Formats: sequence, structure tokens, C-alpha cells
Amino acid sequence: MTGKARIARYRRFIPVIFSVIIIGFVGKLWYDNVNLTERNNRLREQFILANERNMKFAEGFGPITKRLDSLATTLDEESRRRSTAEARANSLQKENEFLRSTGKCSIAIDPSAVQKGAKDPGTVIIQAAPAGE
Repeated sequence: MTGKARIARYRRFIPVIFSVIIIGFVGKLWYDNVNLTERNNRLREQFILANERNMKFAEGFGPITKRLDSLATTLDEESRRRSTAEARANSLQKENEFLRSTGKCSIAIDPSAVQKGAKDPGTVIIQAAPAGE
């Protein structure tokens, strides 16, 4: 057999060989598709389970977050109250320091207070105790 005759003889098998290769590729794609579909379904189920667990976990934290919110509100109110009290204490401290530095008494004695108190019953009179008592 000559070279041309041999090529002509094998030329008949070329379409069959390509058909087998193409069928093999299609079969491999089908096999991969089946495996990927199964894995995808398993992952979907795992995702659904994880999502359900996450929702239960989040529901468990609901009361805790509400309590923390109420504590934050209470803490905010308390810090405002303390800030106001501290500002008042500072102003009283400054007033006290000013009065001490000037040498003036912060209470003035009014000799006519007893007479004013007798006329106005709403007035409170504070008197010092007599000496010796």
C-alpha cells in the first residue's frame, strides 16, 4: 500500500474519531453538571440551615439589645444629671472662693428682721441662740 492509499483508508475514520472526542466532551460536561447540581443543592440546604440558626440567634439577642438600649438611656440621663450637679458645685466653689478672697461674709445681719417677720408671716427668721446655751 502506498502512502496515499493508507491516508485514504484512515480518512474514513477521522469523522468517527472526532465524533468520539465530541461525545466524550459532552459526556464529561454532563457528568460535571450533575456533580455541580448536587453540590449546589447541598450548599443551598446548608445555607438555609445556617440562615435559620442565625435568625434564632438574632431573636435570642432581641431582649438583650432592648435592655442595653434602656440602660444606655438611663446612663445618658444620669450623666446629664451628674454634669449639671458638677456645674452647680463648680459655680458654688467659685462663689465660695470669691467670698473668701474678698473677706466679706455671705450672710448679712439685718437687725430689723424680727420686726419684718412679725409683719409678714411668710418670712422665716433664723436667730442665733443666746450666749451660754
